[in-house]
Amino acid sequence: MRTLSCIILLFSSLLVCGQSKKEVSVDDFVQSIQKTQESGDTMKMVFWFPTEFWDVVNRTTPDYDSASVKLLEVMVEDYLIFAVVDGFFSTDGGQFKTEAEMRKTIRLIDKDNKVYPPLSTIEVPKPLNHIMSSMKPMLTNMLGNVGSGFNFFYFKVKDANNKDLISATQKGAFSIKLNNADFTWSLPLAAYLPGKLCPVDQVKMNTEWAFCPFHGNKLVQ
Repeated sequence: MRTLSCIILLFSSLLVCGQSKKEVSVDDFVQSIQKTQESGDTMKMVFWFPTEFWDVVNRTTPDYDSASVKLLEVMVEDYLIFAVVDGFFSTDGGQFKTEAEMRKTIRLIDKDNKVYPPLSTIEVPKPLNHIMSSMKPMLTNMLGNVGSGFNFFYFKVKDANNKDLISATQKGAFSIKLNNADFTWSLPLAAYLPGKLCPVDQVKMNTEWAFCPFHGNKLVQ
């Protein structure tokens, strides 16, 4: 679907050439944070913005400021943030569920099957909400109605000691349930796993692939 390709290209453009402080492949990172389900002309897409996202993004810019990035990471580190779109796509843009409609069904489910509803607007700090909301006009300008269909949801998933139970770089798993669709992340993100190579020509492959799509051989690490 062309719309899907455009959306992925948009987020890839935010992460133009460069590596994070953990030598993360930008392409692998983009693939790791997005999940999609399509059926005919309908599509649901979920983008996760882990804390590491901001370092990956900003390290690709010539005016990278580690102090500013650290302040931003501190602001977002207590939250799991997702951009979500759910709708019917057509040549004239399509129709998309509102934030209120998606809020009724969207839930986060941790590895122990504990269910978390999204935080209410008043539970999200205004500066954080402002930063994320500022991305929506950009999405709308670049993707039209599709971009305007994205809405942001925030979750808090911590243990009794206020420690995060979900981390992009630590072992674990969680799912986002949206209506009748499930989007599951196995952690750490594939972008943080050892790279895989085709044994035939030693070309680096997507870390989530098991076999080379060109030669059919099982990939090796």
